[in-house]
Amino acid sequence: MPSVLNVDTIADAAGTGAVALTKQSAAKAWVNFNGIGTVSTRDSLNTSSISDNGTGYYSLNFSTAMSNINYSISGGTNGSNNSYPTAASAGGDIRFNTNTASPFKTQPTTSAFTMSVSQDNALGTALDAEWMYGNVLGDLA
Repeated sequence: MPSVLNVDTIADAAGTGAVALTKQSAAKAWVNFNGIGTVSTRDSLNTSSISDNGTGYYSLNFSTAMSNINYSISGGTNGSNNSYPTAASAGGDIRFNTNTASPFKTQPTTSAFTMSVSQDNALGTALDAEWMYGNVLGDLA
């Protein structure tokens, strides 16, 4: 028979605070946000703010910094109408920090990363998308 562990809080060794996921393989940041009009976060973890840098270009800022810039980023988009792709893998493209057509091409930092959305996989026209997603794996500082 499997064991069951029911707890309300897992505390640090001193019993004074919660256990931080600093060196464990778990998402250290994620965000679900509206990228059309006034950019707004629907829900997130370790994301302090999102900057709208222009059509299709966003900067995502961490609440708690990463330990270095060698973290992994993934994400996606799902549009709300036929004027852009319904998913990045179905003809659209999400780019992180490397879009050579982007006026906001930047390397990731320990406190933020940039992402952009384009119409197709050949650096097409940048566009806003209603449903945007970003996930970060790595170590917190």
